[in-house]
Amino acid sequence: MAQPHLAIADADRVHEYVFSPRELKLIRGGSSLQRKLNLTLGDLAREKGADKILTCNGGTVLATFPDKGPAKNFCGAAELLFLKETYGATVTTALTPYTDDTFAEDRKRLIFTKLEYNKRSVRRPTFHAAYPWFAICGACGLYPAVEEESNDVLCAACRKRREYSGRTKDAPPDLGAMGKLSNPENYLAIVYIDIDRLGRFLGKQIKTKEDCETWSTAIDAAVTQSVEGACQSLKRDGDFAPYEILLAGGDDALIALPASSVFDFLAAFRLRFQEHRRKHGMPPYSIGLVIAHSHFPIAEFVSLAEDLLRSAKSVHDSDSIHYAVLTASLADRLSVRGSQSADGLRRTGNPYRLPRFLELTTQLREMKGMEAPASKIRDLYRISHQPQLHAEVEYAHLLTRLEARHAAALRTSLGGSLWCEENGLPFTVAADLAELWDFIHV
Repeated sequence: MAQPHLAIADADRVHEYVFSPRELKLIRGGSSLQRKLNLTLGDLAREKGADKILTCNGGTVLATFPDKGPAKNFCGAAELLFLKETYGATVTTALTPYTDDTFAEDRKRLIFTKLEYNKRSVRRPTFHAAYPWFAICGACGLYPAVEEESNDVLCAACRKRREYSGRTKDAPPDLGAMGKLSNPENYLAIVYIDIDRLGRFLGKQIKTKEDCETWSTAIDAAVTQSVEGACQSLKRDGDFAPYEILLAGGDDALIALPASSVFDFLAAFRLRFQEHRRKHGMPPYSIGLVIAHSHFPIAEFVSLAEDLLRSAKSVHDSDSIHYAVLTASLADRLSVRGSQSADGLRRTGNPYRLPRFLELTTQLREMKGMEAPASKIRDLYRISHQPQLHAEVEYAHLLTRLEARHAAALRTSLGGSLWCEENGLPFTVAADLAELWDFIHV
């Protein structure tokens, strides 16, 4: 007797695959190839006899099959497809029997037990260049280059990325060109957006196959449409668009922007996502934001954004953000800011609730509009890193040196006292005001 099965194919380490090259052209190609493969997996599931495609976005395909045989064939074909098409990326698959009455439990078992076990069990392909006659790929540095008629020293995976790297007429030519649109010039922002605790949320919402399909479509639309709409709102007259959507789909997105445009993007994204939230009741989301020179390695950009995103998720029941501004190249990994310092003081508001962060940027814009002296605002960074009482005295002195309207605006942001309290611990956002000042424009 036939036993219906659920089968899932989930792309592995998508960020690692997409961002291993340093050139935007190849990153764009890797992202495009991942999107194509996601759609191809959906077609492959139908070809192998799937009854219904429940999820087909964000690098994941979940489908129902009438029996174990077709489900197993799909899993095997999906793994071969990834290796054949990418020469480097992999996909993990799993399957399990299900019934309509126990669909919710069967889905959880498939995703959180079987798929997770398979992901931890599979050994990923690696390459160790221990011989002098290997030429290493000049783009990703991970695999040996392959010989072709051209002089490009690229591995097979990067050559495949290049095939899919075609840019639309208004796409930025490279990250450096996008950085030049920023003020101050040559600074880039990477924004990583991810919905919080989605597995737990969907576990409460999904009871049937129809629920699974509905929520999968709604969440993907909420993220992708909000990102695309917010990016479109930044368009101005120019040779190319001032953004690059590096990844978007499922429950997360990665976007590159000129640093001075990122605050407008965040506000526009929030408004658009709220529309989907009112319609469907979406859970909160978190954001990791990194601002650095456009020559900062893109893989490190993304890795830092991931670290900051994890910190932002510590803020529960609210949209949240954790940002970092890197004003110089760093040899070591940046520690995630926001933790308590040795003297028991927190000299940042990180991680922020998103409405408070956007309020802070609005206040900064108002201060710039009334021509508050930049030198005094920047001095807040030095002041906030003094011992607590010393910093308080210097802040009070700073207020006396400002025009009344500028002092009033600064008190609106910080208060009459430099230090506030949260959970009984003193903290200040003065250093954040100083860090963000140069990237805010009227």
